[in-house]
Amino acid sequence: MGKTLYYKSLGFILRNRDYLEADRLISIFTEKYGKIGAIAKGVKKPKSSLRACTQPFCYSELFLRRGKSLDIVSQGRILEFFGHSREDMVSVMYLLYMTEILDKILPENQPYPELFFHTIEIVQTLENKGPRPILLRYFEAQVMNDLGFSPVLNQCVNCGSQKALGEFFSIVEGGLLCKECYQRTTEPVFFMNAEVLAVLKLLLRADLKMIERLRLNEQTHAQIERFWEKYLEYHLERRFALKNALSVLKKMMPSE
Repeated sequence: MGKTLYYKSLGFILRNRDYLEADRLISIFTEKYGKIGAIAKGVKKPKSSLRACTQPFCYSELFLRRGKSLDIVSQGRILEFFGHSREDMVSVMYLLYMTEILDKILPENQPYPELFFHTIEIVQTLENKGPRPILLRYFEAQVMNDLGFSPVLNQCVNCGSQKALGEFFSIVEGGLLCKECYQRTTEPVFFMNAEVLAVLKLLLRADLKMIERLRLNEQTHAQIERFWEKYLEYHLERRFALKNALSVLKKMMPSE
């Protein structure tokens, strides 16, 4: 982060929790510095100028001062509050799922500016157009892509062959297998048809405007959802607490 005493950055608030009598500890995904932890002093006081801009899900411009162990939020300006999303239960669950993943997997003080702006774009779309499951699938794809865990979908992950690629994806190896390598593998394999493969490629390469135009049948979306769940859990070596909530969430989601 450098040695300057004061700094500023755009930030998306992931979570906060009480700290001392009037303060809160906040976890922030910042544009310039990645995920950081900071103290918002006096934020629980009714007249605090930091109350609005340090709430979870807020997109804010923050001014911080370096501390001995944790930095201190000295000033802030809220850019977007996402009020419509906060009033919709399904949208809130989307936001909780996204912030849960980001808070658990992002290392401290390591910037991921592309993922930051992908996240903001997705949250803005959620706010303006409402919840659609494809937004979460696009978010999962961008997380893996921007963190360097993008699945190999254009060649055999084992031998590099671009021929005879079948429906066989190795979760452990992180990519498609040709028929010969599939016959030799002892690792678990995820089976995907041509439609699922095509959608996965779009999720990784296309922009959000194109993704918004996708209309998937229930079976295809379910396969893609299962794929990302298995892939994220294996390669990030984490289990996300909100995965169980998604079974409830799916029943409440508007259909594709």
